[in-house]
Amino acid sequence: MSAGLQARASHEASLAGTFARQVLHRVPPIPPHINLSDKVAIVTGSSSGLGTECARQLLQIQLTHLILAVRSQPKGQVTASKLQAEFPKARIEVWVLDMESYDSVREFAARCEKLDRLDVAILNAGCGKMRFTRCAGDHGREVTIQVNFLATVLLAMLLAPIIKNKGAIVGKAGQSLQVPGRITIVTSDMSFWPKLDENALSILDSVDSPQGFDGMMQYGKSKLLLVMFVSKLAEVVSPDDCIINLVNPSGVRGTRLMREAETVLPRLLVWLSGILLGRNLVDGTRQYLHSALVLGKESHGSFCDWKVRPYPPYMYTESGRRLTAQLWDETLKELRFAGVETVLQGLKK
Repeated sequence: MSAGLQARASHEASLAGTFARQVLHRVPPIPPHINLSDKVAIVTGSSSGLGTECARQLLQIQLTHLILAVRSQPKGQVTASKLQAEFPKARIEVWVLDMESYDSVREFAARCEKLDRLDVAILNAGCGKMRFTRCAGDHGREVTIQVNFLATVLLAMLLAPIIKNKGAIVGKAGQSLQVPGRITIVTSDMSFWPKLDENALSILDSVDSPQGFDGMMQYGKSKLLLVMFVSKLAEVVSPDDCIINLVNPSGVRGTRLMREAETVLPRLLVWLSGILLGRNLVDGTRQYLHSALVLGKESHGSFCDWKVRPYPPYMYTESGRRLTAQLWDETLKELRFAGVETVLQGLKK
């Protein structure tokens, strides 16, 4: 597990470590015994880029029922039509999920409760806003923090009991592989670099201020918060019930990260990192499948690609550990309106 890999954290977060991981090592193929026949999977943010390619690769290993969770129904239908033409035997549905709306997240989860089964959820939806903007509603926070962190962990907590009760991944007939259902959440290399205000009375309030707002740094903070929270969530949820892990695809060419940036620099940095260090879309996305299907209980609560990696270095510091515990308490209080504490009570090990 990532918790025991502190000695490797600084190197893996360095430029040399990133270069070695991205350029010197290839993502291995998915083992042939992995088969998703008769299984149901959700991919959020699946109308383009990594999300669409992830959906395609799941269908390539015989996924029977795919749910594309997208913000725009028309865009989702375009993607679904292309995939349906490629995989005519699969059942492909488009469900609306707006991560800027907690109501939409809760409605989506309620709809999932009506499924006969749910085996895999890959939470890929995310954004990077370059201007400070709040989500609408009584509980609305800055968009990047709400979409990438708060709404994502809310969805994960709401889906965990559904997957516990309705899902298990099993290999082909004759194989001994049988593991619990999965929730794999997409994070980023950018979680390696930011630090939080260690003197703030509230972590969430400290990242929810327009003063000194920097869109690129905010994106990194949102992903760091995500890793911190999931590391604690794994202490509550048993890996025997649902394996929850994080996947870091690192640089991948052909994504739409920072697509909403109004200046050239953020888009240029993403493009340049893709050219220098990025994998192609197919290989980059295959890391999703490794985390969601190949890695076992050792990946629970961990930071992964095709193997378990260390957490961002900050999480191993005394301040990082203290703020992780503080973030857990703050987030549960923030999302109390959605009944998350009751949900977690039903999931405790």
